[in-house]
Amino acid sequence: MADTNLNPKSGLAPAHLPTIALIIGYVLYWVELYIVRMPSGHTSLLAWGLWAGFAVFFLVSGRRDIRCGVRGIVSQWRSDDYFRRALFFAAAVLLFVLLIIAIWAQALPAHLPQEYDFLNYHLTIARQHLIRHSFAHIPWSSADLFTLPVDFALAPYWLATTLPNKLPQIMFFIGLL
Repeated sequence: MADTNLNPKSGLAPAHLPTIALIIGYVLYWVELYIVRMPSGHTSLLAWGLWAGFAVFFLVSGRRDIRCGVRGIVSQWRSDDYFRRALFFAAAVLLFVLLIIAIWAQALPAHLPQEYDFLNYHLTIARQHLIRHSFAHIPWSSADLFTLPVDFALAPYWLATTLPNKLPQIMFFIGLL
């Protein structure tokens, strides 16, 4: 089986970008909680910038391998029989439709019943700690007693703008696709 790692020297691949986003976000959350102290419970765009830098690095350093992979997919497509081509095409169309629906839904404000938990706990707790500039227990919140490391890791991406956004979730969704 061929090595799918686009940067074999570092052992990192584009598939690691969501994990890198969590690492960057978690470290920067603590930096912005205690050192930088952004106003109004917001974060800087530094997390987005660092993550974009890693993404560009992976795409540029692995462009030859990406081209080779695309050529391999095209040659496999040409050698497959009609049924496999139709199955591959149907799967690609389904994934494209799911991606379009997800991108359209992320552009809407959080409004679905499933997003109630996000608005009331996951986003709010991380932001309240940033507003207070402390990781001390928030007396009015029982949800603060639960450990939420992924929320703290995603907070620098969620709170970089005035409106809470769902772009980090799209990043993970694309990684899953």
